[in-house]
Amino acid sequence: MITRSEHSRSRRYIWRLSVLCAAIALILPKSAGGQGGYGSMFTDFAGANGGQTAYTFLTLPVSARQLSTGLIAWPGVGDASDIPTAPAATAFIDRYRFSVSHLEWLMGLRKEYAGACIPILDVGTVGFYSQVFTYGRFDNARDIDERPSEFKAVDYSLGVSFARPLLHKTLAAGATASYVQSVLAGEPAASISCDLGLLYKPTYWLQGHLYGRHLGTPATYTRAREPQPTEIGLAIHASPFTTPVSLDDSLRDVRRLTPEASLGVAKLADGPVKAGIGVELRIVDQFFVRSGYEYRYGQKTSLAGLSAGVGLTLGGYGVDAGWKYQSRDFGSVWSATVRFETEELTPKTAIEYYRIAKRHYDHERNWLAVRFARRALNLNPNLWQAHSLLARIASRRRRRKGIEIGLIYAGNVNGNLAPRQIGQSSIGGIARAATAVQSLRNEYPLCLAVEVGNLMGESLTNEQAQAALTYTNAAGFDVFGVGPTDIAFGLERYQALAGRAARNPVCTNVAPPKGVRVSDAEFIRLGRYTVTVLNAIDPDIMPEVVGGLKIESLAEAVNRRLRSVSTHNDNLCVLIFHGSWQRLQAFLAEVNNIDIVVCGSLSQRFERPMTIGETIVLSAGAKGRHVGALTVRFRDEGSVLSHENRLVALTEEIKEDEVLNREVERAAPPSPKKTVDTTLVEAVRASTDGLFAFVSDRNGTPHIYLKVPRRHVDLPLTSGPDACRRPRLSLASRRMIFTMRNSTEGTEKVYAADLRAARSNPLPVKGKVDEIQFHPEGRWIYTVNTPPGDTAAHIRRTQGAHME
Repeated sequence: MITRSEHSRSRRYIWRLSVLCAAIALILPKSAGGQGGYGSMFTDFAGANGGQTAYTFLTLPVSARQLSTGLIAWPGVGDASDIPTAPAATAFIDRYRFSVSHLEWLMGLRKEYAGACIPILDVGTVGFYSQVFTYGRFDNARDIDERPSEFKAVDYSLGVSFARPLLHKTLAAGATASYVQSVLAGEPAASISCDLGLLYKPTYWLQGHLYGRHLGTPATYTRAREPQPTEIGLAIHASPFTTPVSLDDSLRDVRRLTPEASLGVAKLADGPVKAGIGVELRIVDQFFVRSGYEYRYGQKTSLAGLSAGVGLTLGGYGVDAGWKYQSRDFGSVWSATVRFETEELTPKTAIEYYRIAKRHYDHERNWLAVRFARRALNLNPNLWQAHSLLARIASRRRRRKGIEIGLIYAGNVNGNLAPRQIGQSSIGGIARAATAVQSLRNEYPLCLAVEVGNLMGESLTNEQAQAALTYTNAAGFDVFGVGPTDIAFGLERYQALAGRAARNPVCTNVAPPKGVRVSDAEFIRLGRYTVTVLNAIDPDIMPEVVGGLKIESLAEAVNRRLRSVSTHNDNLCVLIFHGSWQRLQAFLAEVNNIDIVVCGSLSQRFERPMTIGETIVLSAGAKGRHVGALTVRFRDEGSVLSHENRLVALTEEIKEDEVLNREVERAAPPSPKKTVDTTLVEAVRASTDGLFAFVSDRNGTPHIYLKVPRRHVDLPLTSGPDACRRPRLSLASRRMIFTMRNSTEGTEKVYAADLRAARSNPLPVKGKVDEIQFHPEGRWIYTVNTPPGDTAAHIRRTQGAHME
């Protein structure tokens, strides 16, 4: 089925072809039609103005098949011999084809032809050909002074062609361009010759070919200008008894005898109108018997113009022989052709078209990317990758037109500056976040990057805080929000480290102490759009010590600022919100005109934006593990048309910013592991009075700590990315048992730790563990667990878990 887009493309191609034909016609000299002028070739049907003298070898057939059916009725069959005579017919071929011919003409004249067709999938067919015409030998030839003469000359033509389908297997166009050199009366001449063709195939058994041959500049011999043998014509071919090729060759009806017929009419400049008919009988698709007849307007009825031939095809090879009767005086001519073709080129699949489109997209060849992506969808309309690629191409074009912006948001780091180890991999880290933000900024000509706040942590040292500020500069954030952990760190301390040249952080409902610079709103101009950014903190999550900060009501402060914002004629209002989801829902019910909310204190991340009313709500999650990018598309009048969100996980695939990574490593405090182990061993060896173990989530993961009252210190007993729970102490044996849940495997194991040596090892307890306890002497442990494949819990004394 032909789609509307294909019809539109075909009309454009036909229009361009018409313009090309008109341009060639305009540059043709007036003498192209001989004495009667250019227009006489259309009105002088008998060809009374005389004959052509230059480039006549171009009008001769180039294959035995053309000779046997007649060149006038030749419709083109997709052979390599079609290049100079019917270039449009090569558009539909699907394999490499080659042809070599020899033509023996009158009075020893000879013509050699070689051609090759190279189809390029989804582009078209390229052809190359050559023609060599020799004059042979004339016995007893003499010049004008009656002296013996041995005349030798060679005319030749070298050309290329290109053809492509305009409609799938229905309409095609082709053109050739060739360099022609000829010798006349000992004087050489050269020029450029062009051929144009249009092939229309409304059904598999009928086709028509409209052509114009030998269009170009005249040949100049010294001072004489001789026109090319310009020719226009139409040929129609019918094969009503041909069965279309099935996808399954076994279903194809192979007939023993298949007749085909062709009709044609042509007009040669300064020559008469000619008509021709050709027939071909195909025998089991291997043997061919052909015949034809050409009639020149005004000639008497005779056998002159009758032709015949045979052909044989075996596999990819073929041979043809043709014969034609010229006249009683000149006799007949003959030709022989050898053909060869390769195996059929395998059509590309939808995914292969998509990969080609993706390569073009990566090199910013958008028009080619669109073309191949649509080809993929024509084969598989459900190929989501192609749909996504077309959307990205459209987005790229919108960005370049300035009707799309990007909102990049990151933060809620809570002092976690380095990547966090989870199993065998790690995630997060400000060095990766800086790289991700920079990469996302490069995708948007118009971009707003927001650091939502909660960057600092209360326990950060000045060196660590300075590394965090280096991150904000490296990422190039346009707006800095203030979160509760930043306030706990101290705004005065934050400002002293940042310096007076730093951009002021934004906080709408918190009035800072005197001397601290904080903006209640930020206005960012992106092209023709204005974005207003506000930041609000729920008083319920503020730290207990706020350092004399004045906190206003959320709704009151934001509404007051929004009333003043209306004077700026903004296109987008973005609010950074620090608070719970329930508080946000209640808050948005009290305010209006908030387009986008970026949550800065939520632990949950939103892969897809949430909505509250008409407000878009975004969240990149906690601990700085993700960076988000929201694409906002605008209508021409400035209102929001649509949006699209994505989150980038800061995994090891994200390259770390090397400078920032060194800053983080240099600012990191020394590892306390050795000191803790020594302190732990000394404390346990000295006395066990008052010792007890407890679980605390101090770094985002539950771990076990040992309380040592006399030393007023909590010693960490476990560390790492896996959660540790159920600590059980045996003061008699100075040992501890606990459970550890593997975050990657999702399994829970029991471990035993020797407090005197500060080491632990796993115990052979399988299945789900419900409870663990020490034997009173600390030599054995008892577990309540459900083994794999069982449904009942059992109380067991762990074998092999002797605590010596």
